[in-house]
Amino acid sequence: MVPSLLEFEPAADKNMPGKMIFRVKDIYHCWASENSTAIKLGTTVKLGQNVISQQPLTLLPSNSVKLRYKYSILVRQYALSAEEYSYWEALRKNTENIGTLFDPLPTQLTGNVHNVADASEPVIGFVGAQSVSEKRIFIRREQLPNNWNMLSGYEMCSPDTVPHLGDLHPTGDRELLTFFFSTGIPIPIKTFKLRPRSDTTYYVYSTSDCLDCRKRGTDTRPSFWQ
Repeated sequence: MVPSLLEFEPAADKNMPGKMIFRVKDIYHCWASENSTAIKLGTTVKLGQNVISQQPLTLLPSNSVKLRYKYSILVRQYALSAEEYSYWEALRKNTENIGTLFDPLPTQLTGNVHNVADASEPVIGFVGAQSVSEKRIFIRREQLPNNWNMLSGYEMCSPDTVPHLGDLHPTGDRELLTFFFSTGIPIPIKTFKLRPRSDTTYYVYSTSDCLDCRKRGTDTRPSFWQ
């Protein structure tokens, strides 16, 4: 979808429809964030050096909307003890397996946390102290193959016009403003006239789900964004 250049401003008098003004606030550029729920583990027990290299962090399809402009991921690496690694490995197997015939059976999680009043009560948790390394990674569109066609997330959206282009007797400006005033759902995009001297103004519009990016994220730029 194209950005909305107009917005409807209601009149102070509630009995009046209001007017169209040029949009000041940008509702086309937004950011979205989410926390990962995946458990990524690696071990250097059988390696010559304590270095984890080429470890997959997340997998995205080549048409992912996340890669359309720029994608950022904050990576934290924790150094775990052998006992803590075993705990998180068991937790990963119990939570991420999809229950197929060849998946291992769930195991009892045994951490280093217990109920002081009843030591026999199962408690899930592990308390540890680790060194942490952190790095934020940015991936820009130009760093990816040119033949990757990312989705926009608005493939099902299509604009409409009011009045309709096929109307033999288009409504006047007041009725058009009433259309935006009475429903509150359509968002105007732009206006046009079929002929330079035509008296009829056509409004291109769509729904807020298709034009207002704040429905899917926030218009506040993150402090870390480059």
